[in-house]
Amino acid sequence: MPKLYFKEKQRFNHWWIIAIVTIVTGLWLWAFIQQIILGIPFGTRPAPDLALIIILVLVLIPVLIFAFHSMHTEIRSDGIYYRLAPIMRSKKIKTEDITEWHLRKYKPVREFGGWGIRFSFRKKGSKTYNVKGKSGLQLKLDSGKKILIGTQKPEEIEKAMEKLLPDKNLSSS
Repeated sequence: MPKLYFKEKQRFNHWWIIAIVTIVTGLWLWAFIQQIILGIPFGTRPAPDLALIIILVLVLIPVLIFAFHSMHTEIRSDGIYYRLAPIMRSKKIKTEDITEWHLRKYKPVREFGGWGIRFSFRKKGSKTYNVKGKSGLQLKLDSGKKILIGTQKPEEIEKAMEKLLPDKNLSSS
């Protein structure tokens, strides 16, 4: 069993996005209750019942994703494991595939268009996996691809990476 150097679980908790989703969901939930359950048409030109049901289901999907959305990162002696639940399965980056690494600050919205699984607008072949914050572990792979893994524990992840790949740290060069 590979030795565990670092483990982190982050939750998606941007209050302003949660507030918007809650308001929109509440509105559609009220429309559903009023029209379907109470039998009172919602609005002056009410939508068909089936349309309300479909829209409510479509509105609830992001709510469920936000509720269960989390980023899992582990650094073990054989590589880096990461997962954005419930969207993707765990992935592994083998230590021998990493040519360089360093910690960096980044701007999620400006550089990647937000949080989640993101692709860089400026740098082709660059992916980001994050749920919040502005700190990340930047990896360069031997394939030329770059991966940025968000973290809320930059000091701890740096110590783990120093144990895993001390000779490939760009920030100490």
